[in-house]
Amino acid sequence: MSDFEKLEKHEEQGSAGETGWDTLGRVGFGEEGRQAVAETVERRTETLRATMDFEKIAETEDPEGYANVVRKGIEAQQRVEAEQAELESSRRRIKELGAHRNEIDDKIIANEVAFSERQHKTIVRVKKFFGIGDKKSKQLQKDHGRLTSEYENLGKERRGLMNREEVIEDALREADPEGPKREFLKKFERSMLPDQKEKLLKFDALSELSTEEYLKLWRQLNPFYVTHVTRQGVRDHSAMIYHSVGVGDFHDGMTAILADGKVLKSPAGATGLDPEVSKEGVAKCLEKWVFNQDEDPPQKSENGDRRTITRIVDTLPINAGMAAADHWGDRRAIHFAQHTVLDDYYGGESENEAFFVFPTDVVASQCLFGGHMHKGLTTAQVKSERKWNDLFVWAEDDKIPVDAGLTFLPKSTRVDPKTGSRYASTENPNGELTVVKDEDKITAFVEFVEGIDGEMSPEELSERALRILGNISGDQKQDLYFELGDFIKYGIGNNLYISDEERAKMTGEDIRKRSIREFLASRQLDLKVAEDTVTAEEYWESYFDEHPEQRPAHIIYYDGDPTRAVNDLLAKNGILEEIGSSLYDRDFEQKMTGRGDSSKRDGGMLGFQDHFVEDTGSNDPRIQAGHEKFNQLAREVIAEHYGLVDK
Repeated sequence: MSDFEKLEKHEEQGSAGETGWDTLGRVGFGEEGRQAVAETVERRTETLRATMDFEKIAETEDPEGYANVVRKGIEAQQRVEAEQAELESSRRRIKELGAHRNEIDDKIIANEVAFSERQHKTIVRVKKFFGIGDKKSKQLQKDHGRLTSEYENLGKERRGLMNREEVIEDALREADPEGPKREFLKKFERSMLPDQKEKLLKFDALSELSTEEYLKLWRQLNPFYVTHVTRQGVRDHSAMIYHSVGVGDFHDGMTAILADGKVLKSPAGATGLDPEVSKEGVAKCLEKWVFNQDEDPPQKSENGDRRTITRIVDTLPINAGMAAADHWGDRRAIHFAQHTVLDDYYGGESENEAFFVFPTDVVASQCLFGGHMHKGLTTAQVKSERKWNDLFVWAEDDKIPVDAGLTFLPKSTRVDPKTGSRYASTENPNGELTVVKDEDKITAFVEFVEGIDGEMSPEELSERALRILGNISGDQKQDLYFELGDFIKYGIGNNLYISDEERAKMTGEDIRKRSIREFLASRQLDLKVAEDTVTAEEYWESYFDEHPEQRPAHIIYYDGDPTRAVNDLLAKNGILEEIGSSLYDRDFEQKMTGRGDSSKRDGGMLGFQDHFVEDTGSNDPRIQAGHEKFNQLAREVIAEHYGLVDK
């Protein structure tokens, strides 16, 4: 019986009455229930680790093949150790030979000096005149020949050893004693079946794995992934007008999530609505959505206030809004993007984005899902109309722990050591941060624009302007390359949305300067860059040292484009084996393959068709549960708050 089957049998037999588990798998009461949770998490984690113990699996299923590959590995390791020993011995001998050659070289030089001095002596010159040989000179010449021969022999031996050393070093660089075993074990890295994923990929067990184990486990899963980007720092970009709130302001999306139990919540859950839809949770939502925004409270009517209450309830964000999806399902879902990071739509700072990544199998096996899906979970819009790349996920208890996924944080970006932002800021007495405008840069840009002679092309203007603005992220720089030049040459003044009356009161110079400043402000190009910076990794590590309880279980520090950083990590760890070029060129046609790809076997929903919710849940009782209760409780809370009568 496999570890998976043992765990499945244990959970089927259960001990619900004894340990306090209810039908949803939650702890019902008491210390016994809490102990049961810990024991179950431990068993799940052990079972997950067992699925990754490919050596044990191979030894069980193919003992002869495993023994053979282990023997070859031992022999290869012994050869490596012998070559390392030879290399060390050779290096010692080369060092000895070098020292010996230096000694011989010194003797040769001394011999030559002695011979030269001997030749200049009077007695030697007289002997030469009479044809008499000088014994001492002959001895010096004989010694010179012997020393020279010894020097050359030492050099020959040294060169031979050095050539051999190079051969050994090349062999050691290419040596991989574990390679054959690693290749042998790959055939035991089988893609999990859907029922295994549903049983084993529990959030609590995944949270217990090390990052190395997590990535190793992922090789048995599909290479597909989902992401959730959060705003941290200054929001300096927006790709969609309907999601442009907060541009230019500071945000604490990542730190807020980490401080709030390290869990992702739905928009309604983040506002305070609990999974049980209690009156207290409804009141928290209304406090944020209605009561705190109410400048003109509704007046009590002698004929009853049902219409007033109904109007308020019907216009709540959870019941109405601009979204194309069912509003209840939308607000109660945690939103993800498939196969890409939507930092351009929902992120914070360029080149300083913080986001979460989960294997698609984890989310699909543990949650209900739906949304704007084209061909299920294997493809998505990653280029055009990226705003429709929106996977709705409904999790049990309305929470997904970030520890059950990977947390990506920027690595080398230079940031303020106090705020973690690329931009400079000031802090008011309440601790609120305000971004500082770079007046020197604004002035320099205005003076540049005012001083152009009109002969420069838009491209030349853009290049000059970008040098003046400086420190712009790569993606933003690419977008601005043509936009800047066109604005300077043709658009100044056209971007001012002011009345004719106000425009008439302004001089042409005032209009130009205001137009330029507003252009810079609309694209966050007027922000001052932080000084005395540290790397983003240094900032986050300092933050986690101060708040150790908030450290995510699986942190990945990255540089460059967020989506490519994810793909590179998966490729490096053998999860994603191939990405077709169309991944970045066309929607719905990208090719992502990995050894754990089960899409041909399990279909576009990866075997989790029963978890799929069509039409974002508008007619699905699994998603609509609690909606009617919410509206009824909302009526009660509204009536009590304003002193109205619901009749």
